[in-house]
Amino acid sequence: MSIFDAVNIGNSDFTIQHSKGEYSPSITVNRHCHNRYELYLLLEGNVNYFIREKIYNLSEGDIAAIGIYDFHRTIYPNKKAPFERIAIHFDKDFLTGIDFDLAGINPLNIFETGQDVIQADADTRKRITRITERMLSMNEGNNRVGKYLLKLLLAELLIEVHLLMKDLKKNNPFSVTNEIKQKVTQIMKYINKNYSSKLSLAGIADEFYISRYYLTKVFKRYSGLTVVEYINNVRINESLKLLESSTDRVSQIASAVGFNSAVHFDRVFRSTMQTSPLKYRKLIETGTYSRTEL
Repeated sequence: MSIFDAVNIGNSDFTIQHSKGEYSPSITVNRHCHNRYELYLLLEGNVNYFIREKIYNLSEGDIAAIGIYDFHRTIYPNKKAPFERIAIHFDKDFLTGIDFDLAGINPLNIFETGQDVIQADADTRKRITRITERMLSMNEGNNRVGKYLLKLLLAELLIEVHLLMKDLKKNNPFSVTNEIKQKVTQIMKYINKNYSSKLSLAGIADEFYISRYYLTKVFKRYSGLTVVEYINNVRINESLKLLESSTDRVSQIASAVGFNSAVHFDRVFRSTMQTSPLKYRKLIETGTYSRTEL
């Protein structure tokens, strides 16, 4: 049994959640994505974190920046251990009114660099802790003044992370060096590029001159997903963009992202997003869709 104490602050376009407790092998977090940005701050513990086609080992003080519609998943160790983290989710328009041009930067670029994870030094961690503690202490986030204060605090936090990424760009401790991990990353990139085509285990194995058994084993080991699950992740991710930005029928979108039938697409979509494609589109249109994770 695992116990988490959680504190949630926020409203429809901004949330911050502080969770502390113990994780165990019984905890599972399904792959998922958000129509919001996410900052994941690990305060205590060690987890593997899967973002798009990369797998990172996070430890105390590490920060993950997850973009809109980027599939991700927390993979917990196979033993009980203390755990604490903060997750912040916010809409792309939440920072409207904050003029970052004065600083000559766009801190939202941290979600587009592909770096995903950074390690904060002790001084930066103290400043980030001060910011998040202020966020969590606020209960007036629904009025105009409170919301603007949250915007300022979030802007300060994003600038801290932006400066960290800038400093660590040339020496990234999270770069993938393991040969097997590099192979898995190459396979993920291949799937990302060819998701709309017919993909199979045999075809991917042949493309990389490896056996299907080896492909299945190492892919699951380093990503926490099967090859088929990852292919479906990518396809659902692309379908979300089309459901939001186009007026195409669901059957057209299913075909465009590589599913061989609308029925199969609907089943995988429901399993991943806990709603149907049509309901998701309506929720996006009305601005009422949101997801958070453990």
